[in-house]
Amino acid sequence: MPMSFHLPSLRLAGALWLLAGLTYLASEAIAASGFPGYSYARNYISDLGVPYGGMIHGRALHSARAWVMNFGGFALDGTLFAAATVAGFHALREKGSTAVLCAILGIVHALGTIMVGIVHGGPREIADGTHQLHVIGAAMAILGGNAALIVAARVAGRCGAPTVYRITCVVLGLLGLASLALLETHALPLPDGLLERGSVYPITIWEIVTGIAIPVLARGRCPKAA
Repeated sequence: MPMSFHLPSLRLAGALWLLAGLTYLASEAIAASGFPGYSYARNYISDLGVPYGGMIHGRALHSARAWVMNFGGFALDGTLFAAATVAGFHALREKGSTAVLCAILGIVHALGTIMVGIVHGGPREIADGTHQLHVIGAAMAILGGNAALIVAARVAGRCGAPTVYRITCVVLGLLGLASLALLETHALPLPDGLLERGSVYPITIWEIVTGIAIPVLARGRCPKAA
């Protein structure tokens, strides 16, 4: 029998995840529109957040709207994801070890995303050594986020979510982790920006899908919700 949950908290979590995903996509698009010649396939996402000009690994940096990406795409997105994670965890009547692990991974992802927005990934940061903090933040965001998606499939199953949703969670998480592995190993001749987005966008897609699905799933699959 599906476990029950606190419906208002679950709906709040869904709304926050949906807002986080849409905020990220909007911020990225706005920042990219102010970056001459920006390529979603070749440029890294963090190029949009470097608030000064320069060159990095052969890429020219010209992000005139870096503040939009750093605030909306990273800091606000991470904060919303953290708030959604807390609300979702609070919504569960039975908080087992799987739910705790999912919440921890969600917070790791959120903190990493915020760190990426605070510590930039440009040539100045490489020169002074703080770039390592940027790399750590990115690893936390990507690894924590995609792992959270996979674990979330099990939590969703305990809530009575349909198989198609649980499979979607796992597929998105595995796609994100596989894309990161390909980015780091260069096993396939694909552009770095494309592979990086392959590791980040599954999390964004999950945010939006989950935000839309929660109201439906809460009513149709967990009759004991209150």
